[in-house]
Amino acid sequence: MRRKRKQTTPSPLRDGLLKVYAVKDISEPGEMPEQGLELKYELRYDERMVGLNRFWTAMQHSARISFVVRCHRIDDVTNHDVVVLRDGKQYDIAQIQHPPDIWPKVMDLSLVRRADAYDIAEVPS
Repeated sequence: MRRKRKQTTPSPLRDGLLKVYAVKDISEPGEMPEQGLELKYELRYDERMVGLNRFWTAMQHSARISFVVRCHRIDDVTNHDVVVLRDGKQYDIAQIQHPPDIWPKVMDLSLVRRADAYDIAEVPS
């Protein structure tokens, strides 16, 4: 019985740098709570084609997939996080897929553009 070989050539990931943010309370202690973004990761990415099946499935659920991006796999990224691409716009993660036969491990993120933008927390220096 032949074993299926894993793809060993790394994905190029040359389209830019994306930032993954967690949605957190960014207000000062004692102030009114305010939802904002706190940086989790910066990852290189490659834009992928939004396939017809993915497009129409999203349309059935009243969502419009804006982008599909491939980046290195990090299990801590969830669909509750927000992604900012090189265009500076914010996107919700609609779906995360982990293609099985690619090494190093990658994840495909289906992104939906946010109508309203969160404030981004400043990192203290």
